[in-house]
Amino acid sequence: MNAGTARIVSTATFLVLVLGIILLLNSVPGPLPARGNQGMLFTFMLAGILISAVAMFHVWRSTVMVYSNSALINRQTGDVEGHADRTKVVWDKDSNLKIISLENVECRLSMAVAPISANPKVKNIIYSVRVKALLSSATLFEKFWGFLTKTMGYEVGSATNLYYLVDRVIQYHLYEFNDACGRELSKLSNPLNPQQQKQFFELVSEFLREKLRPLGISIEHASFQFAD
Repeated sequence: MNAGTARIVSTATFLVLVLGIILLLNSVPGPLPARGNQGMLFTFMLAGILISAVAMFHVWRSTVMVYSNSALINRQTGDVEGHADRTKVVWDKDSNLKIISLENVECRLSMAVAPISANPKVKNIIYSVRVKALLSSATLFEKFWGFLTKTMGYEVGSATNLYYLVDRVIQYHLYEFNDACGRELSKLSNPLNPQQQKQFFELVSEFLREKLRPLGISIEHASFQFAD
């Protein structure tokens, strides 16, 4: 049973309960303000109050509070349906909206790669990358979200934390970086050499810059070391 059906069933059950109470009140002899026109008026007033309460409850259950600068995501299609530039209440009868608060985030992640040098020798490299994502912009978020869902096939689930989502996008590109730049990575030999660290940062930046810039993401730092 989906959320919409559940609400209909619960509302119908409540209305039946209301009707039962009204019939019970009418069946009890004695001083409901005297039977006749006054009694009927009392009954209709009671019914109106209870039905209004049910209607208000149903409206409350069918809406969601959206805070300023949030994206509204359709759970079924994964599409961005809108952007809230101010706090407001929106209609969500079937609980079909996923709300993501937009903000700029910085995150750091580590990857491991084991290229083979010309010697040949396997070099177990661990590197870290720090990125900044300007996702407080609705326009950039839509491009970012489009890449995440259309290119990576991400399905709208429970995870709406922007740090997690940015991490997934960066991982996607770093796996491709590892594959495409294995030869250059195999030439690294000394993580204590500032020139090699600079070369590594430039290698990462050159590979990722044009891929991430349209998504509002920039590379802030990258460094490598060897696994013990």
